[in-house]
Amino acid sequence: MDWVIVEVVIGLSFLFFVLSIVASAINEAIAGVFRLRARTLQQGIVNMVTGARDREDSSGLQIVAQLYDHPLVNGYGRGPKKPSYLSSRSFRNALFDLTGLLEATGEPVDDPLRAEEVRRQVEERLAAVPSEPLRETLLTIWRSAHHEVAEFRAGVERWFDRAMERVSGWYKRRAQIILLVVGMGLAAAVNADALRVVDNLWRNEGVRQGLVAQAESASEELDAEQAVDRLEELDFPVGWQSANRPDDAGEWAIAVAGWVLTALAVSVGAPFWFDVLGRFSNLRAAGRKPESVLAPTAAGDSD
Repeated sequence: MDWVIVEVVIGLSFLFFVLSIVASAINEAIAGVFRLRARTLQQGIVNMVTGARDREDSSGLQIVAQLYDHPLVNGYGRGPKKPSYLSSRSFRNALFDLTGLLEATGEPVDDPLRAEEVRRQVEERLAAVPSEPLRETLLTIWRSAHHEVAEFRAGVERWFDRAMERVSGWYKRRAQIILLVVGMGLAAAVNADALRVVDNLWRNEGVRQGLVAQAESASEELDAEQAVDRLEELDFPVGWQSANRPDDAGEWAIAVAGWVLTALAVSVGAPFWFDVLGRFSNLRAAGRKPESVLAPTAAGDSD
């Protein structure tokens, strides 16, 4: 095995790991400033109540506004800020309270006559839900629960949980796009050209060995400030020093391509690069398999 390749991968992975930590911190700051989680949650609830294709449902939007004013939902926020998280039980209880279903589905009933009366009350409350998309959704859940109150309550909670899985996917995709943009900006800001780094590590054994030694002592608990300090301390072939600065159009084109590669790598995230770093560091630590000192046994030899 060519151990130079392993060491180059370790050094490059360490660079991506450090930059990913910084980019993730910037990404979280952006998400916090723009309340991305809260906005995505609200979009998910609007879709649930009004129907993904019926944003003009004024009755549904009014129910959403009432949901956010409800103490069971409003309590998840911080002061005037809307919540970034909501449990399925709180959503169901708040929705049932606003639609009159909470009282109708309150206590389990053993008496068959009383149970039939409860079912009638539930269906009356469902028929009175002003938002057509929400009414149809709740009626579908009610029918799929075979008109059983306990199963209906559980079904509404499952509906919310499945919707939140989609909301989580939306948030991850948006965060991934932001992280990619942040990664590109960070790569350009520090001139972290992946192509130049690989070339430098391949040619400069001293730099490569120093980076490998630092990389093998890296910790997953590294924060953004420590990552920046580590980047400044190490002899990474990055930055805008004259030795790294592009001189002509061709070198600028290569630099931009290197920044794009760095941004793509950073968007994968620090945990991925820490895992790659650990795997190749362990491979290097294991070293070559020693050759056997015993002479090969000739065919036909026996004890």
